[in-house]
Amino acid sequence: MAYNVDNWGVISSGQTLPVAFFIDAGGHNYGSQWAEGLPQDAGNMLTTTNARIGFQDDGRFFYAFDLHCDGRGCRYGLHGGGQT
Repeated sequence: MAYNVDNWGVISSGQTLPVAFFIDAGGHNYGSQWAEGLPQDAGNMLTTTNARIGFQDDGRFFYAFDLHCDGRGCRYGLHGGGQT
């Protein structure tokens, strides 16, 4: 399964921020997933680190990573997929 969601968020120059998302409202564990931010404005490079999966007290699974911007700052999309 692949996902490509444009205009997921905005990141400033030099900023590192956590990005989290649910698949299927978090109702299922979809195994290993990877995701990254895709810069949508020129003059930017985004780096994804610290990929993780969480299991909340309400029984929902979420996926998360840290996103860092080297550049002027930009809008970004969420792009990724599973390995199953």
